[in-house]
Amino acid sequence: MEFKASGINAAKVREKVAVKPGFHLVDWNRLIRAMSPAVGKEAVKITPEELAQHNNKYDCWMAYKGKVYNVTQYMSYHPGGAEILMECAGMDCTEQFDHYHKWVNVPAMLGKCLVGVLEAPAAAAPATATITPTTDEDVSTLSSAVDAKLSL
Repeated sequence: MEFKASGINAAKVREKVAVKPGFHLVDWNRLIRAMSPAVGKEAVKITPEELAQHNNKYDCWMAYKGKVYNVTQYMSYHPGGAEILMECAGMDCTEQFDHYHKWVNVPAMLGKCLVGVLEAPAAAAPATATITPTTDEDVSTLSSAVDAKLSL
């Protein structure tokens, strides 16, 4: 899978943007030490549909390795800028994140932003054939076939 990163040309792997004073990694670490965890001891299950609803800069959630984080507050602190984070807003960002930041300890950096655990997408129900008899003869034939299967 090829990743599209806004503002980054093919020759550059990463590009940092200037962050405002007070929005550096040290400032983020100071902030999260003072934060209360977003969830209690029991993990909240988040559906992919619910995750997808949190997809803007004022309410931004992302899933990473099965855990869902509210990264809204972090966006101003991201060295690559908020725009790059918005590319995965409301989605699972594991593959893209690991492509650029495999060494980063996400639970340490965003642990207090944890919202819950991402549920696996619901599997589609298997298609089943429905036989609707239209005559008495069809009913008799269908009944005989069912009886034969049940006697096996």
